[in-house]
Amino acid sequence: MGLLQPHARHDRRFDGGEVVEVPLPGERGGSDAFGMQRPSTFTNVVVRRTELADLPSLVECLNPVFEERRFLAIIEALPPDEVIAYHRATLAAGHPHFVAIDGDRVVGLCDIVPVAPPRIAAQMHNGTLGMLLAPEYRGAGLGERLMRASLEACRGKFERVQLSVYSHNERAHKLYLRCGFIEEGRRRGAWKLDGMTSDIIEMALFI
Repeated sequence: MGLLQPHARHDRRFDGGEVVEVPLPGERGGSDAFGMQRPSTFTNVVVRRTELADLPSLVECLNPVFEERRFLAIIEALPPDEVIAYHRATLAAGHPHFVAIDGDRVVGLCDIVPVAPPRIAAQMHNGTLGMLLAPEYRGAGLGERLMRASLEACRGKFERVQLSVYSHNERAHKLYLRCGFIEEGRRRGAWKLDGMTSDIIEMALFI
């Protein structure tokens, strides 16, 4: 049974501890199966598909978040050429890849890539989602805009999307629940850094 199981005129999604009915796309003012996005205070920020010209600015967005050492597996800045090469390959493969743009600056990113190489055929229906926002752009709904765009774009490409989140990242955990993800398990105490220990929460959503 899928985590987002369509039936009749509605989808079911997990929302803060209970399953609620969500109108399908077109049934409610342009909403989709992942729910309506609350208005953002950053009204000038545009969420769109990533373009090659965005990649240098994307590096400038990514590396400071790596260096926060709290939210991502990578905890130090990467060489720009390495970051650009990875994301160039993701774009070339046609995987869902979206950025939040403020003027000409990338302030957020969300992508969904295969969890396994093509030779592992039994897992090719699974995608893994990664997302981040520049610190000053958090808490205004941009993360949900990025996630909703990426999830819509992966329909027909993946059947299941998975992610990992640290238990101390409560804002992200709540966002993922709101977008329909449910917990599949916890690796208790699996993250330990700078004197702090957290669980790694494994979550997934069937599209």
